[in-house]
Amino acid sequence: MSDRWYGGGVSPWTRGAGRRLLDAVRVLAAERPIHQISVAALCHRAGLTRDTFYRYAARPVDVLARAMDDDLPSAEALLALIAPPPAANPLEAPGRAVLEHTDRNKAIYQHALHPHLDSALREVLIGRLETLLLGYLQANPESVPTIGDTTPSAAETRRLAVFTAAGTVGAIENWLAQERPEPVDRMLTLLFSAAAPWWRRRGGSTASRPGTDDRSSGPRVAEV
Repeated sequence: MSDRWYGGGVSPWTRGAGRRLLDAVRVLAAERPIHQISVAALCHRAGLTRDTFYRYAARPVDVLARAMDDDLPSAEALLALIAPPPAANPLEAPGRAVLEHTDRNKAIYQHALHPHLDSALREVLIGRLETLLLGYLQANPESVPTIGDTTPSAAETRRLAVFTAAGTVGAIENWLAQERPEPVDRMLTLLFSAAAPWWRRRGGSTASRPGTDDRSSGPRVAEV
C-alpha cells in the first residue's frame, strides 16, 4: 500500500489522525459492510474532519485496505517463514500466516463480501501472495515448471505466481462466505491439495498433507 497522501506529502498512518482512521475503520467494518460506511460516519468515529480524511484516502474502503495491509505479515516476514530443505511443504508456514490473518479479521472480510471483496481489499491479499510466491520461485528456480519444452520467461514466471495468488484469494472468499468456515488447518490442507505439485519440493515427504502424492502428474520441472 502507498504511504502517499492524495493531497501530496507523506501520510503518517502509524500515528495521529492516520492511526485513528485505521482503528475506527476496523471497528465499523466489523459491524457492517464497508460499502455502507460513509466518510461522515468514519470521521465521526475517528473524531476527524472530512478534510483530514481526504488527505489520507478517497474512500473508506481505501482506509480499510490499509488497515488489512498493516495487519498482514509483511512480504519480508512471509518470505522468512519459507521452510528450508528438506521440508516438503516450504510454503506451509507463510500460507498459515495469511489464513490466520483472514480468520482473525473474519467479521471484517465477511461483511466486505458482496459477493466478492472490493478490488482494494483483493489487491492487498493478491499482492502479498504474489510477492511471496514469486520470491519462492526466484529462490527455488528448480521448482519452476517448463512450458512445453522451454523454461518460462520472467514475465511468464510472474504469471504463474499471479494465477496461484488470485486462485487462492478466490478460495479464501468462498471459505469466508460460509456460515461456519472450516478451521484454518483444514483450509490450509485444502489449498495445498489443490495447488500444482511443483509448489512442493521434489523428493520431500508429504506426510503433513494427507491425501497428496508427489508422484502425481503435473507440469514438468525445469532442470537448472
